[in-house]
Amino acid sequence: MNRLSSHRVNEDDVKEELENFNSISLTDILQIELLNRRDSKYVFGLHKLIPMLQRLRNYYSVLTIDGLRLFNYESMYFDTTDFSLYQAHHNGKLNRYKIRYRRYVDTDTCFFEIKFKTNNGRTVKTRIQDLFISNTIEGKSIAFIEENTPYLANDFEPKLLIFYKRITLASIERQERFTIDLSLDYFNFQDYNNVPNLVIAEIKQDRVALDSPVFRVFKELRIKPMGMSKYCIGIVKSYPNLKSNRFKPKVLMLNKIANGYI
Repeated sequence: MNRLSSHRVNEDDVKEELENFNSISLTDILQIELLNRRDSKYVFGLHKLIPMLQRLRNYYSVLTIDGLRLFNYESMYFDTTDFSLYQAHHNGKLNRYKIRYRRYVDTDTCFFEIKFKTNNGRTVKTRIQDLFISNTIEGKSIAFIEENTPYLANDFEPKLLIFYKRITLASIERQERFTIDLSLDYFNFQDYNNVPNLVIAEIKQDRVALDSPVFRVFKELRIKPMGMSKYCIGIVKSYPNLKSNRFKPKVLMLNKIANGYI
């Protein structure tokens, strides 16, 4: 039996709690964009989100645009025919890429993005603005991908659409952003899958600073660090015939977290 059945958290609860935070504008939060950064990722059950937010309200401001504090995102990920970007992640290869369109639904803003994970653990993101998500890499994105990766644009095809909601917090005292993703849904252009009751939190810093309040709060709530690629887990769930041995223990762990056993 799902242990969460008696204490569900709904979207209205989250929105109500976010009203207790001071706001930060998009213009101000872009001053701490941290496109070259260190990421610390945590995954936990949705039932811990409200207690976490309650403990963080005095240390962070929440991104607010036109009164909204919980935003809808869409990402379309591209890979080669044989899923070489996914395979690089699965095999633990460093110097690896993710290539995607990302649309900020509520502001109708779209970017074509390249994320590069270096061999020393840094995440470097480059992007250009586009008009909309496309299922082809075209126009200025062709030169962009060929200037910033070892690949050609026509090596890629769309593999996965991801829909989710995001909260973005900014530290009041330091150069630090903190994103909280929930309500993940996947579409592989044939079938839908989802990852219910999970929250993915990512602390983005120039260098990891363990004295940040968020790490203390995670310790209080017994939330442990756990890497999770939304793209890779989505591929595992959406393309069951692909090799996924390395991710199977993680999928089992995510199921336990989602069901409230951890």
